[in-house]
Amino acid sequence: YDEQRDQRWFSRWPAELGKRKPEALAAFSSSHEREIAVYKVLQYFFFSQWKALKKKANGAGIKIVGDIPIFVAADSVDTWKEPELFLNDGRGHFTTVSGVPPDCFSRTGQLWGNPVYDWKRMEETGFEWWIERIRKQLEISDLIRIDHFRGFEAYWAIPAGSPTAERGKWVKAPGEKLFRAVESRLGDIPVIAEDLGFISKEVIDLRDEFGYAGTKIAQGGFEPDRRYKLNPFNSSLPHNYPYNSAAYTGIHDNETTAEWYHRKSAAQRKAICSYLGCREREAVDHLIRAIFASQAKYAIIPLQDYLELGAEGRMNTPSTCSADNWAWRALPEAFSGKLALRIKTLTELYGRLGKEVSPTYEL
Repeated sequence: YDEQRDQRWFSRWPAELGKRKPEALAAFSSSHEREIAVYKVLQYFFFSQWKALKKKANGAGIKIVGDIPIFVAADSVDTWKEPELFLNDGRGHFTTVSGVPPDCFSRTGQLWGNPVYDWKRMEETGFEWWIERIRKQLEISDLIRIDHFRGFEAYWAIPAGSPTAERGKWVKAPGEKLFRAVESRLGDIPVIAEDLGFISKEVIDLRDEFGYAGTKIAQGGFEPDRRYKLNPFNSSLPHNYPYNSAAYTGIHDNETTAEWYHRKSAAQRKAICSYLGCREREAVDHLIRAIFASQAKYAIIPLQDYLELGAEGRMNTPSTCSADNWAWRALPEAFSGKLALRIKTLTELYGRLGKEVSPTYEL
């Protein structure tokens, strides 16, 4: 089984199940009735408990951000249920997979290996699959963060079976038609567009056309020149954030802010502290404060940064496969009264408790 080339349902399952033959599905359901019932019950309790949690959070003025990765897994239920929505040769073999070209994270690019959509077929169906995906996400979250937003304008298409992402090419995607269809069915939806990396004017225009918030990463603003002078016009510096944006100290792919800061040279740390107006031991706290004080509509701080953790708190390292990736968890004792007080104090001080920052002011 080659995940890049083959749909698991066609290469590992009996052909009649892979092709969803009604009589085969009925026979399987009958012979596995108890096992299927167990999963149905687990899903019932999960979604019941999740919706109760969301209701309580919303009652306290807390909104939940849900994440939608642009692509799905090769062995997802989607590639089994509707294989015609993905580029394949008609026999269960993917022809094209996703990734990004060589960049600062990797000389050979990032080979994600997820199958890519047959956008022509998607458009023929009125983008029904995407509309239902977003509709369902809005049932369990209040805002939607769309990962790799630039892929809706153009995506990096890599021939299936390639050892790296270097051989790919940019292929246009019908993002405007897609989001217009979503808008016509679901109305205005609250979206945070992950628009990092190589971003063209066309991607920015697509984001702004629908009023989606962009993403700002503060760590990226502190790249000094050879004289260790910061560029005051760097769009990643907190004082330059536009209102319609979501500002982070760092996201899941970045180092924690404490690790990032301590890996800088003495001259770089001095430049950072000069911008933040703080002493070295206060850098993490003051960067959080700078984001809270910015014009950004949303201020999002990883828990690791509130706790001022170093390398031990890193969430993920791009282009690597490690048991450490996505393995970090907060221990119960991390949620102390001190932490809660700190977050409450910051949100109240900068007017971010239970509401969005207003772009207008009364003088």
